[in-house]
Amino acid sequence: SLQSLGSDAWNAWAVSILDERDTEYTLDFDNSQGICDFSGFQFPGHWNIRSTISIQPLNFKGAVFHGSLNLQVNRQENDVFFTDAEFRGTAKFTGVHFKRSCSFRKTVFRDAATFTNCTFDSAANFRKSTFLGNADFIGATFNLPADFSKCSFGGEAVFERAIFKALPIFTNTEFKTAIPNFRATHFDSRYPPDLHKVKLTYPINPNASIWDRLRKICATPDGSELARILKRLAADGHNHDEELRFFAMEMKAKRKHETPYNRLTSWPKLLVNHAYEFFSGFGLSIVRPFCWLVAILLWSAYCYAGLIPHSSLSSRLA
Repeated sequence: SLQSLGSDAWNAWAVSILDERDTEYTLDFDNSQGICDFSGFQFPGHWNIRSTISIQPLNFKGAVFHGSLNLQVNRQENDVFFTDAEFRGTAKFTGVHFKRSCSFRKTVFRDAATFTNCTFDSAANFRKSTFLGNADFIGATFNLPADFSKCSFGGEAVFERAIFKALPIFTNTEFKTAIPNFRATHFDSRYPPDLHKVKLTYPINPNASIWDRLRKICATPDGSELARILKRLAADGHNHDEELRFFAMEMKAKRKHETPYNRLTSWPKLLVNHAYEFFSGFGLSIVRPFCWLVAILLWSAYCYAGLIPHSSLSSRLA
């Protein structure tokens, strides 16, 4: 087969047909006895990779998938390595049961990545991976630690209804455009998620009206709920700095969605909300309230000093 000739022969073929973007290909690893090594290979078009019985490692380290990938396995007994791989189309791993080691370390997903209902029996390594599209981990089960540290999420990161039975690590993880969704996610009480130094950008729609941008209206209608969940998770993990940041995000996200501006009864809450941010940054700033205190003291001293001559003159006339 072409694969047996090595990556140079394979890649020469792949480059020659890169323009055939809509072509579908299938790789079957059933009953495979050899090492399935595709490290550094180029994959043109759309690929369906099927493996049901193979027990040899599947190695796609440094591979580049120019189109979509659909991995179709029911019970993956192989070690699977996609370390340093690049997916330029959609990557679909729906329902895959990873029984042994799997690594997506430093993998780049340029389009949507779907891990819906996957099961990871060994440690799931996504450390330093980049998700430029939406990342879907809905209903996934992680039986051992899941490492998402230093990952970058450029789209939506959805972990709704996922189950983490061991420590999930999100240290220094960056969420650039959306608040991650941990709605109905189950975490073992012994292993709260590590959210230390998570970088989370508050989402504001750049195409929104100037008035909405000035009021910092959240681009996600349920943003306050998602931020509230993050705040609780940070508290469970004793990440107090992150807890305060998520609280500030929750307060801002309530504007317009939970407390609409067109409802008169919401105005007192909105006034307190904006004032809380203006005077203290929702409790995040120490310098800001200190400056306000100094300003009030100086103003009080100035007013009191202005009253002294007037008081003296009044006593003399009396």
